[in-house]
Amino acid sequence: MPVTQATVSRDLAAIRAVRAVDGYRLAGDVGGEAIPEAERRLAGVIREHAISVEAAASFAVVLTAPGHANFVAAELDGARPPGMVGCIAGDDTIFVATKSEREADRLVRLLCSMMEG
Repeated sequence: MPVTQATVSRDLAAIRAVRAVDGYRLAGDVGGEAIPEAERRLAGVIREHAISVEAAASFAVVLTAPGHANFVAAELDGARPPGMVGCIAGDDTIFVATKSEREADRLVRLLCSMMEG
């Protein structure tokens, strides 16, 4: 079936597919999952894909390898760590909004501990 890049992109967005290291996959949906499982999965994703995490005012900024930010952001959205209001992902950068600088610092410490294992 002939398609254009725009059609494929819209279809992938409609089914909530995200780009991962090994191709596309459906974003994790935690409806009904226990939060500890979502946090465990997030810790593994952060450990594997995050390069650095820093606070910037009331944001936590997560840097990933090129093309990994959407995958990591989907896992952040699914786990909803304490203090997170929402996030926006680019190609290799995620801005995680928090309610305050204090919450951003707390979230950065949590994500850094996940990076360290």
